Amino acid sequence: MNDGAILMPIVVRRLAIASPQWNGVTIDSGAEVQHLANRRTSDYFHLGVIYIIWATSYLAMKFGLSGEHPFRPFQLQGARLLLGGAALSVLAYRQGRLRGFGWWELSTCVISTGLFWICRNGLALLAVRERPSGFVAMAMGTIPLWSAALQVIMLRQRPDRPVVLLLGFVGLILILWPVLAPSFGHASHLPHGSPIALWTLIVAPIAWVLASAMQAPLQQRMDGMMTAAVQLLLGGAYGTGRGRHRSASLASSPDWPAVLALLYLALIASALNFASYIKATTLFPVNVVAAFAYVNPILGVILGWLVLHERPAGISMFGMLVVTASVVLTLQRRSLPQKRHAPNPSKKSQHS
Repeated sequence: MNDGAILMPIVVRRLAIASPQWNGVTIDSGAEVQHLANRRTSDYFHLGVIYIIWATSYLAMKFGLSGEHPFRPFQLQGARLLLGGAALSVLAYRQGRLRGFGWWELSTCVISTGLFWICRNGLALLAVRERPSGFVAMAMGTIPLWSAALQVIMLRQRPDRPVVLLLGFVGLILILWPVLAPSFGHASHLPHGSPIALWTLIVAPIAWVLASAMQAPLQQRMDGMMTAAVQLLLGGAYGTGRGRHRSASLASSPDWPAVLALLYLALIASALNFASYIKATTLFPVNVVAAFAYVNPILGVILGWLVLHERPAGISMFGMLVVTASVVLTLQRRSLPQKRHAPNPSKKSQHS
């Protein structure tokens, strides 16, 4: 397990770059990343998509689960993933990426789908149903911190900056304080929710980290875009089946805001966002692309405030700033170039 597999979904990286190996989060100064002078204005479109679209996904979830005739959580998740998986399958077919795979690849896809699309995104969906979208976006911004913490636990590696890591989790407690406050006898401005809504905000980022770590060996044996399509379709099949098992059918047809939210989540937040993520990793350094980890929560809070008139607690906002600072320092540390300089023959001859 390497840093790159933990910090961000390595599936995207291996899709975009035909390099046989990726060691950590460092991008070598070769043909993998275009030179700044060769970038076009349109290249920044892909970077803008991953910065903005993931931030808007929590808002879209809120629209899909609220209103007079909303979707139920598993129904929204199932339909979103099936549509997104179908879109990626068509794209993979047009690009000649559809190939056969064996039982090992399928079983790995099933496990990673359970972690990423069912645990991470599914639990986030349950949290959005009970909590403000901006509040959930803030909690999800701790993914790089959990990746660093799990690396310390699983690989028994000493953290580079333990104080920074600890500070990030203090920020997480501050973010969740409006939910934790009633347990300590304090008042909270948030509506009372089930305990699962709190635990999902902790478990979901961990599931993202574990799912990302599984992608590295999978991409050595299976095309990346096809992998993503299979995972989306598997997650969609589970969500649809789970939704039918738990709630049979909708009491009435979803209203237009919910339907538009579904289409947005499926085609924009899943298919387009993933394709832009692939492209961005070939155009920009990894630390620039990974900046979504601290850009998304800020945009998520702003969108929730502007569109849904959400008012995050001051202590949560302060906690978000603490987490953002910790994530920035963590990503900067892990994205430092690790260049291997070859000996310079001319200098060697000068000393001889």
